[in-house]
Amino acid sequence: MTTHPFIYVANWKMYGLRNSGEELREIITALENTIFPNMSNKEIVFAPPATLISYFADIIHTSSCSTPIALAGQNCHTQCEGAYTGSISAPMLYDSGARYVLLGHSEVRQVADSDADILEKTHIAHRAGLRTIVCVGEERKQRESGKAVQTVIEQLSRCLDKDFSYDNGDIAYEPLWAIGAESPPSVTEIAEMHEAITLYFHDNGVKNIPRILYGGAVNENTIHTIKNIANVNGVLVGRASLKSSQFLKIIEP
Repeated sequence: MTTHPFIYVANWKMYGLRNSGEELREIITALENTIFPNMSNKEIVFAPPATLISYFADIIHTSSCSTPIALAGQNCHTQCEGAYTGSISAPMLYDSGARYVLLGHSEVRQVADSDADILEKTHIAHRAGLRTIVCVGEERKQRESGKAVQTVIEQLSRCLDKDFSYDNGDIAYEPLWAIGAESPPSVTEIAEMHEAITLYFHDNGVKNIPRILYGGAVNENTIHTIKNIANVNGVLVGRASLKSSQFLKIIEP
């Protein structure tokens, strides 16, 4: 199987103003100064609030950093344009400088998106030229009842179509009960889920299998264990990505 770059996604959620650009500049400076010698097979993606995408794009484009750094939207609408006050379309994200978009994040699912909405958004995001990172995960009660894997596979079957592959997207497994926690699930629990997701794509005849990211309690203390688990091809980082000093410790080889 082709080895794709390990991906670190910084989800800033509803945090950050223009002065937060200094955090990005500090990361770029560290990478430019090659304090990390083994970045050739790694990719970094920032998902700041939509108000900062264009600004962050300018910072990245004026740098001389050789490590791939891309930007992501945190969500998009199911339509390209229209009378949808307060919404952001996939073409708008692309025009602002984003090349990825997060879809189906648990915090969005809880208040808005259904699996059908996420499927529709993947279609429109791909047409706009965006790679999608589709989030799936179980609640604690589903984990405790032994239905975690079943829940996630059913989400995948409803959120994705047969054309979804690494060519246009990735998957992020984020158990809802681990988001914001101090400790992630056990190595066994993460490995079991990532293997199940990998097998889902194998069984559906997908040759170029998407990267499978893990999200939930990812920080400088847990990253070394998480990134060495089989079939973990990246991480979705929340609050630990807001400060450059913390995020650099996560992406450090």
